[in-house]
Amino acid sequence: MARKAHLFPLLLAILFLSSCNSLVGMIVGYKELTQFNEEDCTSFLTKSQQTLPCTQIISTVEQTNARLSLDTNESVFHDLYQPVQVLCFDGDSLVSWLVQCYATKPGSLKVNWNHDGRFNQFPPYASVPFPFGHLGLSRFQTIYPTLQPTTRYTVLIIYTNMMRRVSRRAVESVAHSLRQHESECTVTLINNDPWWVYLHNYPDDTPFHQAHIE
Repeated sequence: MARKAHLFPLLLAILFLSSCNSLVGMIVGYKELTQFNEEDCTSFLTKSQQTLPCTQIISTVEQTNARLSLDTNESVFHDLYQPVQVLCFDGDSLVSWLVQCYATKPGSLKVNWNHDGRFNQFPPYASVPFPFGHLGLSRFQTIYPTLQPTTRYTVLIIYTNMMRRVSRRAVESVAHSLRQHESECTVTLINNDPWWVYLHNYPDDTPFHQAHIE
């Protein structure tokens, strides 16, 4: 029984990703999080700042739950739950949304956010295949009050140390896209590790689980 409980978060993570292509490629490098380690977040931020100017928000469980509940539409719902995401805003408007489950070529096991040249421009070309413009920056600012950019563009990189390699590649892809636009853009990392640790310890007590047993 203990073994099943230990494996449940991984199985749930796989369930998250099952709506996307190249599932196996998405879980390469998966590291189960059993406790929150702030040093990992600090290390990730420090390495990211060597690539592009950015700050970091460590999202509480409550904040992450609020973000995951921004839309209950089935398609939007599944992509909101993806562990690694890039969201680009022009003013309040979400103009580009990319998630890690679309970051491979069909049949490939290698995660490459720019495999189809999406990050060769800024804002990058969205990978999410359905309308998302209603998810304005102001809705995220309600959840994260410290998110107060002063530039035209805002990029949120949602990441977790559970998928650190995929997260690092997302940062590198944003840096590639921003080469000519750094001064116009505010980049904020949003770490979700506390939520994944909570999921590990209380797998039945999450909006995702509740939504799939109703």
